[in-house]
Amino acid sequence: MRRQSLKILGLSDKATPEEIKKAYRKKAFLYHPDLNPSLQAKEEFIKIDRAYQFLINGTESFPEQISSTENAKDFERRKNSAVYAKIAYEFKKNQAKAYRINIHKRFLFFKKNPLLDVVMTGLVLLFVGYGLFVMIDQIIEPKEETIKSYGIDFSFDGFYYMNLSNDGSVAVNVPWEVAARIKSHDGDFSIVDMEVSPIFKIPKRILLVNLQDVYSGWVLNNIFYNWIVPILLIVPIFWLLYKKPAYPMLVLANCILFIYPIILGFHMYMTLSFRARIILETL
Repeated sequence: MRRQSLKILGLSDKATPEEIKKAYRKKAFLYHPDLNPSLQAKEEFIKIDRAYQFLINGTESFPEQISSTENAKDFERRKNSAVYAKIAYEFKKNQAKAYRINIHKRFLFFKKNPLLDVVMTGLVLLFVGYGLFVMIDQIIEPKEETIKSYGIDFSFDGFYYMNLSNDGSVAVNVPWEVAARIKSHDGDFSIVDMEVSPIFKIPKRILLVNLQDVYSGWVLNNIFYNWIVPILLIVPIFWLLYKKPAYPMLVLANCILFIYPIILGFHMYMTLSFRARIILETL
């Protein structure tokens, strides 16, 4: 019976258990009823499953008998469900095994190249340091700067933007009170006194517009994303310390490749594109 079962799976008499499992998976998916609906494939699939059960368990898997309380259709459905469940279990087990092997290979790659650990740690510290640097820039006492404003634009996102150049290519978000003061001015440009952060020159509060006081001139949108973005840069580190995953360097590598560049790119775009005029004027 063993030789016949091995022949069904296309194996030699000296086949190992691992070879039996591999041949079973290959033939089972080849003749699976969901993939090959022909009657011949269905019969072949049952023969393959019986042969595999005999080789693994040492006894032949005899077909179940229909009970007196079910019809032939229900019996067939129940029998096929058991076979499909077994195939699904084997498939998931192999998927999990392949995932573990892949992770282990990547782990060995890092283990054999200790310099990568140093490089990745340095990059993470650079990203986190940038985030802390931006947060510190928001905390320390701001400086007062005087700039020229070339009118106001109302954008589709519902915010007012103060133009810092004639063509409107450089602008900064401002409260509506500031926008109203600049709009009421008839000249080519308005003189605006504001508090800016000392490092990145990010506007924090509008003080005067054409020597008129502005009492609620906080530039809240600028302050908002200059806190949220740095916090997002630091969150992965706290997550690593809290979760303590089995392969922390792989997690850091994913952060460096995918998460940090997106966050940092967004922040630098928002910071530099809207505030280039201020940075250049105050260098």
